[in-house]
Amino acid sequence: MVNYEVVLASGEIINANASANPDLWRALKGGGSNFGIVTRFDLETYPITNLTREYRYISEGHMDEVINAVTGFADLDRSYQDNTMLTLVTFNKAAGGTSITVMEINTANDENTTVFNIFNQIPTQAPGMRESLTLAKSADSV
Repeated sequence: MVNYEVVLASGEIINANASANPDLWRALKGGGSNFGIVTRFDLETYPITNLTREYRYISEGHMDEVINAVTGFADLDRSYQDNTMLTLVTFNKAAGGTSITVMEINTANDENTTVFNIFNQIPTQAPGMRESLTLAKSADSV
């Protein structure tokens, strides 16, 4: 996300991006929608062919390790920009507990990226599933 156009509670229309209102820009990227009404957003795109993704299923007993790994990943510098991660924490009453799913994605199709090594150290409930696929195939399979 490169820029948000936001209507504030005062009625003022502002832009939030890396140089104008950067605190609001950062908050809007992951903090929810209680900061104003977004009336426009600008995205940056980049070319992509295939990507590599891997799913990990981790038990709730390793929650602290997952939180530390996610925090470490979020603190990485931009040199790891080809990597992204999605972490889902779900509660299933029928199954009797909480489960954690971590999806690791490398958009450069680099199966040997080291950015996710900290997650490799956390025991999983089953072997991870890694695959290389096109973006279109990835979108169809979610």
